Amino acid sequence: MSKINKAILDAYRLGEIAALPEKVHPSGLIESGGRYNVGEPESVIVHWIGSRGTNAVAVANYNRGNIYGGFTHNYISGTENLASARDDEIAWGAGTNGNGYTLQFELTWTHSKHDFMQQTLTAAMWLIDCSKCYPRLNIRQVGYKVHNTFFSGVQEHGWVSRNMGGTDHVDCRGYWYGSHHGFVSPVGRWFGEEYSIEQFVALIDELCGVDRQEGISKKRVQRLYLPSDAKGWNVYRAGGSWSVGHQVGRLQPAKFGGLDYEILAWKIPGVVAVIKTHDFGIVGIYVAAGTGAVIE
Repeated sequence: MSKINKAILDAYRLGEIAALPEKVHPSGLIESGGRYNVGEPESVIVHWIGSRGTNAVAVANYNRGNIYGGFTHNYISGTENLASARDDEIAWGAGTNGNGYTLQFELTWTHSKHDFMQQTLTAAMWLIDCSKCYPRLNIRQVGYKVHNTFFSGVQEHGWVSRNMGGTDHVDCRGYWYGSHHGFVSPVGRWFGEEYSIEQFVALIDELCGVDRQEGISKKRVQRLYLPSDAKGWNVYRAGGSWSVGHQVGRLQPAKFGGLDYEILAWKIPGVVAVIKTHDFGIVGIYVAAGTGAVIE
């Protein structure tokens, strides 16, 4: 798994980022009254707007002013997932050989690691939801050319331009990776590596609960059991420190006949786990050998 995808999944499990709910544009959805209906989309095109604008409504408004010159179905920022056009109608964003059968969304620029991770998570989860509505939508493969007028899978606009024709755009270059027209991807600065369509599809697979390389279900979740004879158990801020004097609360296993929690992550493997409690939220807990804690 890539460093970026691991960071996204860890932040998601810890509640630090969330998949943003889809909201409809304040002026409603663009539609053609059935003139350009394509029914069920089968492939996906990822766009980047090519500016430092971060407001999804403003970016959508720019495209909606010339709807047959270029627009996409959704606009996703670090804080919004905006539906702008009916997803069962053609989006005019990628040329004749890319528009007629694809679900298309536009990424805005983000100015922080947090917003980038939340934007990427939101896009992946939105596609998973769309695939439940459209069974033919192929979100589990990196896009590949089937013939001159059709590709299958998930691809970025730049690949579509090079392989399907119709446009000369290169996005997501300049945002996910590399540089273009004065824009330099911020992703490498945040993570020490750049992002790619291959990583994005791998993230979708992880969120669907499947390990792409192994082709099997992910390992079951680990659980933490605190024994019924433990009268008190300190918990700490998930980020530390995890020593006496820094506790943020105290669990009472004996009062409830023992307690059990899902282990969300390990801060120190086998020693400090991250759990989510009812009273104190997401916390770190010391569970090293000899404490009486049971890990299964």
